[in-house]
Amino acid sequence: MAVIPLIAPTNELSAKRPSGEPIARLVMLFRQHVFPELADKTQATYLQTFKLIPPSWERPSVAEVGAWVTWLRGQYPPPPGCRDSWTVHLNWKNVAALYSWAKDWGFVEGVNPAAVLGLKKPKSRARAILDLADVWPAILGACLDDRQRCLLETARATGCRSSELLALTPSDIVTTARPWHIHVERQRRPGQWVTEHVKTDHGVRSLPVPPELEALLRELLTQPAPEVWVGRGRQRLQTVPFLFPYRQHELNAMKTRCAVVAPGAFPKGDWLHTLRHTLAISMMRTGASTDDIQRQLGHDSPTTTQFVYSQFASRPAEARPVMRAMKAMEVGPTRWGAPPGAGPPVGAPQGEAVTPARATASRVSKRSSPTGKKENTTCSTTTTKRQRALPGLSVGPVVKKPRKGRR
Repeated sequence: MAVIPLIAPTNELSAKRPSGEPIARLVMLFRQHVFPELADKTQATYLQTFKLIPPSWERPSVAEVGAWVTWLRGQYPPPPGCRDSWTVHLNWKNVAALYSWAKDWGFVEGVNPAAVLGLKKPKSRARAILDLADVWPAILGACLDDRQRCLLETARATGCRSSELLALTPSDIVTTARPWHIHVERQRRPGQWVTEHVKTDHGVRSLPVPPELEALLRELLTQPAPEVWVGRGRQRLQTVPFLFPYRQHELNAMKTRCAVVAPGAFPKGDWLHTLRHTLAISMMRTGASTDDIQRQLGHDSPTTTQFVYSQFASRPAEARPVMRAMKAMEVGPTRWGAPPGAGPPVGAPQGEAVTPARATASRVSKRSSPTGKKENTTCSTTTTKRQRALPGLSVGPVVKKPRKGRR
């Protein structure tokens, strides 16, 4: 870790520091008493913060924490128009939460050296959404069976998180009411067969089922309970009570099939979350209130809903980031922000075709050679083995990048 220059205190507040246990002792106590109650992803963020804390800290002052935040800003630059990045804000918030917990339990006294800085929350990033009118029929056609199609339709119609979808059982489908309702109360990680309560109490909700989803669920409920291989090395076949008993590699394979027919439609990471954002934006377009969207998505408060979709609400309709992947396939790749089939950008020389880099048959990329120098390698335009094995799909050529590492 680089040496962090300390800022000399300029006033009485900057020189103040907490009294009591040193920060190394606080980190050990925090991991012992608080970590068992935190989710795995939250634990990972705290562990990353603890690695970034300077080893020279014992009882850091306000000026020392301010110098550390300045160093973080240099390591993690903010996006355009923002003062801080989310990484800087999260690491600062974790240190403030550590000292707040320590003060509540009497391990330290005095000032909270991180909380007094009062960093403002960064702006919400733009959420990726999907233009369902263009790509949805093709995405459903890429599914292997009705269970996969029912999973995507449930995510589209209800806006549930992927962990909530994977925890649904037949008993969660309320068929006595008209229309049908889906009761959301538990969540489950891919590949794990033990459920837990949803993130917050507001996440417990009953969502109406539209007619097209009701037809798929009615057919799915008539099928026998799914069987999966469980245990180390998949030694035994076990019946599970879940409607969608998928593991992470099965979800990734489903995304790969969808990406073939709708390239660029789903971003990296939790691709099912894109359907959740799409539902929220469609409700916003039809005039739904913030409270209605908050109850549908299970956010903790309407303030969370306003913050998450503030970037979309502040943009004009023609500038909203709606992905039109199928139209881009029909007319060829387009410039970012330009409608499909648009001509050359303003200022381009007349008579010259403007070809995007991803539309060329081959391109040159730079990679490191064993000698440490940069050498040019050509990316071939071929289809991958996984795409050629997909039955019944028309697979076009894709750019195959060269492998990294030893040749």
